[in-house]
Amino acid sequence: MREIVETRGFRNVKYLILCTEPTSYNSGAVPPGETQWSYYAKAVRAIDARLRADGRRALVKLVGPNNSGGGVFLKEAVAELNDVIDIYSGHAYNKAGYDEWLAVCRKMAETVFTAGCTGGASASGRTTTSRTPPPAIRSGMP
Repeated sequence: MREIVETRGFRNVKYLILCTEPTSYNSGAVPPGETQWSYYAKAVRAIDARLRADGRRALVKLVGPNNSGGGVFLKEAVAELNDVIDIYSGHAYNKAGYDEWLAVCRKMAETVFTAGCTGGASASGRTTTSRTPPPAIRSGMP
């Protein structure tokens, strides 16, 4: 963040996507005794802690885990990182049309909601509390 915001002067950086598909393949050595997920979770917490220590956490929203497969590890992210992640993300490939894509989106939203998401972390370190499902789930929108 220091390089991007202070050194280079970019003021439009609002989100940090914390890896793409962090548990889908080995992108480095996972320490002994760690799984890809546990190591990712530690990295996310370290990024959050560093941004807070540097006084830069309020500059960005943290987005993750951003796995494929329609949101693999979303449930774990809510359970373990809800105080750190601001926006939950996932993605899928090769869906045949609108209905299939909508089903994936609804499944991911439902996973986050039913896993106990309290609204994600805010830059101040507090979480918001809401037990109302996202509008797309609540209303059954197409």
